[in-house]
Amino acid sequence: MTRSFRRMKRRKIRPYVPLEPREPAPVEKLVEEGLAIARHAIAMRVKNQVLVDILRQDGVFVADAYTGIIRDELERFASEQRTYAARMTEELSRVASRPGRSLHQHDYRTRDRATLELRRDGYVLLADALDEAGNDDEFIASVAESAREGAWREVSTTLEARLANQQQSAARDPRYEEDRSDRMRLVAEVDLDLLRKSQRSWGEIEDFDRWE
Repeated sequence: MTRSFRRMKRRKIRPYVPLEPREPAPVEKLVEEGLAIARHAIAMRVKNQVLVDILRQDGVFVADAYTGIIRDELERFASEQRTYAARMTEELSRVASRPGRSLHQHDYRTRDRATLELRRDGYVLLADALDEAGNDDEFIASVAESAREGAWREVSTTLEARLANQQQSAARDPRYEEDRSDRMRLVAEVDLDLLRKSQRSWGEIEDFDRWE
């Protein structure tokens, strides 16, 4: 008995065809979007630190610490943008003697000069905007407020989930009513006390004039 094997068809790999250049977005728009992304990332970073401090400090934290974190993060982001700008400058020096079409996405050629210049200028301007934001008390305050609100939402969600779980346990556990008074006492002594302290401490952030 003989078996016949069907030869696999060879797939032809098409050569890389770069996209036709499009009208680039205004550099001001790129800077605005980059600043918004950095702001969101920093707010998330600070929110996580607030949550850690709440657990360590029994719901109390020092507002000045968050101001420092925000400024440090803005400085770090600005430094990254200047590194990217320097990389674009290096690419520009190379493409001057590289005509022709690109072989892959990062194979920059002379025809890509305008795109590289736009990126370089965008990185430089974004770095300047981040530096400016680091000296803007209102910007710092808005980031801190976003972080505070995010942390408060997470704490509230956790407490709501715990209460919902207790309600489900009540439907299943016949001894739930017997132990209810002890559980409510613990909630009052631990959860609600921590909640009050957290809310009272976070309210102090609203006075940003003291964040010097």
